[in-house]
Amino acid sequence: LKYAPDPARSLEAGARRFCTFDDNSGGVYLPLNNQGFDLGRDLYLDSGAAWLKLGWQPGELTRLDISYTHHSRRGEKSVTHWGTVTDGAGTLRKIYPARKEVREDRHVLQLEFEHEFDGLLISDQARVEFLNLNTRDIHVDTQVVTKPGPDKHVRTRERHEAIQGMNAIGLEKEVLDGWVITAGYLYSRTDAEASLHQVTTVTPLATVAPATFAAGGFWSGNALVLDSETHLFNLNQRLGPWGGWTLILGAQSEWRRQDGFGNVNLDVGDPATFGIFASPAFVQSNLDRVSLEESASFRYDRIPWSVLTLRGRFRQESYSQFEQDIGGGQDFLTS
Repeated sequence: LKYAPDPARSLEAGARRFCTFDDNSGGVYLPLNNQGFDLGRDLYLDSGAAWLKLGWQPGELTRLDISYTHHSRRGEKSVTHWGTVTDGAGTLRKIYPARKEVREDRHVLQLEFEHEFDGLLISDQARVEFLNLNTRDIHVDTQVVTKPGPDKHVRTRERHEAIQGMNAIGLEKEVLDGWVITAGYLYSRTDAEASLHQVTTVTPLATVAPATFAAGGFWSGNALVLDSETHLFNLNQRLGPWGGWTLILGAQSEWRRQDGFGNVNLDVGDPATFGIFASPAFVQSNLDRVSLEESASFRYDRIPWSVLTLRGRFRQESYSQFEQDIGGGQDFLTS
């Protein structure tokens, strides 16, 4: 829907919705003498979006757009993390199907502004995104073809929340006839938090006693934090077309910093018998990336039936990475 009472003002609204269906069956391996496995349920994922946009253009030299969009996903989908099927004599194949439940909401706010003043074009694009994603993965870990049910299954719950904001500012001006200079700056920041809970359970059909370490593990991670920040600059100029040739020169630099840390736990055992053996740990990872890129492009179009184009690009990158794991009962390399 669009409503425009005059050329300077407009209001747009819309929505879309669609559904995807997945096959719930797994693979077939004839030497195991099985006819294949399926999950016995319909797998479908509803996806949709709704948006609202306000536009204001008081003249040819100024434009302002503000919009809001909501994206959503609900339902189940098949995943390729298939479980193991065995005959109990050493033949193993990953052919048992798996599924994942998805519940996602994404809210996006956008602002676009353009204004031309004395031949200088100024543009600003801002975007803020709020993400809330919850998934639950249920799959069979081990299934013996001669048994009516699985020996082991895994349940995984994940939660991811993030706020991402970015702002891009651009300048463009034709200094002389055929000489155009553009410059831009982009700032982006992401603050995210996640959690993980994974339980591996051995059923009574298993040949391994539930009281042993093979009975299952309980992975959990709370308040896993990820922060990311990016600064990007670019400068370009175009010379021409003069006498059939055009020269374009550009340079771009980028600096990115990423920090991640959180507490994770691996608990092994059976709480009903021998108890739980806990292995808590603290993990941390930092990444710094600096890059610089220069480019040049030459074009000549006065050759009959042909255009001559030459391009070159040079790129320099520098990475600095740090990782550590404190606890957990295992060795870890710190760099």
